[in-house]
Amino acid sequence: MFRNIFQFLSLAELGIGSAISFRLYEPLSSQNERRISALMTFFKKAYNVISLLILGMSLALLPFINAIIRDPVEGVNIYVVFFIYVAQTLSTYLFFAYKLTLLKADQREYIISKYGNYIVIGTSLTEMFILYFFESFIGYLLVLVLSNILKNYLVSRQVDKDYAYIDDYDETIDKEELKEMFKDFFAAFLYRINSVVLNATDNLVLTYFVGLDTVGYYSNYVLITSNLKNFLRPVLNSVKASLGNFIAQKSKEESYEIFKMTNLLTFILYGGASIGLFILSNRFITVWIGEEYLLSQMFVLLIALEFYFRGIQLFLAQIRNAMGLFQQLKYRPVLSILINLILSIVLVQYFNIEGVILATIAASVLTNMIIDPIIIHSYGFSKATWAYYIKNVYYVGLMTITGYLSYVLTQGFNETFMGMLLSFVVTTGVIMVLFTVGLVWLSEFRDLQKRVRQLLKK
Repeated sequence: MFRNIFQFLSLAELGIGSAISFRLYEPLSSQNERRISALMTFFKKAYNVISLLILGMSLALLPFINAIIRDPVEGVNIYVVFFIYVAQTLSTYLFFAYKLTLLKADQREYIISKYGNYIVIGTSLTEMFILYFFESFIGYLLVLVLSNILKNYLVSRQVDKDYAYIDDYDETIDKEELKEMFKDFFAAFLYRINSVVLNATDNLVLTYFVGLDTVGYYSNYVLITSNLKNFLRPVLNSVKASLGNFIAQKSKEESYEIFKMTNLLTFILYGGASIGLFILSNRFITVWIGEEYLLSQMFVLLIALEFYFRGIQLFLAQIRNAMGLFQQLKYRPVLSILINLILSIVLVQYFNIEGVILATIAASVLTNMIIDPIIIHSYGFSKATWAYYIKNVYYVGLMTITGYLSYVLTQGFNETFMGMLLSFVVTTGVIMVLFTVGLVWLSEFRDLQKRVRQLLKK
């Protein structure tokens, strides 16, 4: 619950990170140190102000905590937990986190991953130790905050070493450019509102209308999807930086070919993962904590579809940001927010938790999936959008057939670890065969194969 609240508070970031990242592509490509220094100095000051805004909003929210958490929580001081989440959020902005954007824009996110992987392992072991020996939820949360600070510190030290010239210049951004930047910030802010609402509304609506018990069941599935997202997200993040630098140097036609290939890669990754979620989620929950924590198979189908559309939405957002398309149709996110909120509140009354997930899918399809491709094709590539729509409808059809066949073939396996393992093997095999047969005729599939071979040879 508090995680979702602080997703709303993080709106104070205003989308500055995305707008600054876009402006870093060109100077990084041309090695313009003065320009990079000016942007990073502004970025640092902006994040300091954001930290103060988040702290102020957190304190203003404090008197209303009991009204938000209606169900009693035993054995935990919710105010202590709240302030730990405040510290977690502030640590993102106060302790050098702005420097992570520089590495991402310079296509060096592997450095963040390197430190992050070590810290995740250390954090997980420490959390298990604390929960097993001390049974302390507060200690568990404190480890999360300290690990976040440690990661930001280690990355910051690497940036200071590799980009030492940032502090060598006293450059500033002129007033005219600042005006344009603030226009981009506002537009990026609206898109960020949309993203946060889609991420946070489900839990908030469920908590208010259904109760914390259902949210607890739901959170088990969210844990699975979150880990999958964390595994797949770095791929699209690296593509964003690569495409941003590519666009700064190449023609629209060359960039469009990369766009088509990346769109296909997104389908393969998120389409395959969505099928896996549909087939394996309930089996995993049963093996992990027991069948009494299961939700319906219809819910699993909807959360798998939501996962897929979130992946496509993330891809479109990464491309839009890489192109600097912040102001075009900037009010589209407002429409998405209204559809999501209204449908969530209405459908939860009739379809319970499934209604909330269905509302999120509807909001995404009716806005992001339709409008964002138009923006990207019209302003970024100067091309019509119909070919994109037809191809992505084909992708969804291929995913549906693959998912249905996987479901039929795995119905005979029991709800044990071995049954789950067999289901995974069969589903993976079906995905590999049908995706290959269904995609081999595409030119972007052959281009993707070539690039994968090139990466494997390195």
